Amino acid sequence: MTKTRTRNRRGEGVRLRQDILAAAADLLDRGGEAAVTLREIALTVGISAPSIYAHFTDREAVVAALVSETFDLMESDLRAAMEQAGPDPVTRLRALAAAYLDFAVRWPQRYRVLFGGLWSDRTVQPNVVANSTSRMGHSAFGVLLEAVDACQRAGAASDTDPFSDAAGLWAALHGLAQLSAVAPLFPWPAGLLDQLVSRLALLRS
Repeated sequence: MTKTRTRNRRGEGVRLRQDILAAAADLLDRGGEAAVTLREIALTVGISAPSIYAHFTDREAVVAALVSETFDLMESDLRAAMEQAGPDPVTRLRALAAAYLDFAVRWPQRYRVLFGGLWSDRTVQPNVVANSTSRMGHSAFGVLLEAVDACQRAGAASDTDPFSDAAGLWAALHGLAQLSAVAPLFPWPAGLLDQLVSRLALLRS
């Protein structure tokens, strides 16, 4: 049944935008990216589909905004994990890596859409602001870069190129997150995550 939404008073357009994104996130969580359509979003929020155009130019713009919000959520989770781990840089880096994988497990559909290509130069739609979409995920990656850099500054890692090491570790974490999701019955070695972090961040034993 379509619910009827109370019309926003003047100045409440921001609330409708958030309602649209919340509905899109719920549809994504329950049915994957294919379930996120303007029609279904409108039915969920209780508005007409054309009402969405006051806030988003099309479906791709809704998904792009959802990707941006999800990266923000990931960044928040990563920072929280490091803060809870205490001051030791190696412990913080390991906590961040575990939190990254946990995020992919808790939000499988949202994690999948983060890397669906929407924000690459080849697929950004002309009506989506390319300057903002091209930077999506950079801030979340920055948390990993900070953690690796902290290990090197503390003398806990043998390399002096935090960007390259952070990029390599990110690639490994993403690969492990994807493979774990599609091959849960594979006998993954105990301690694999710690090994990846140690080797790719070049941590000293």
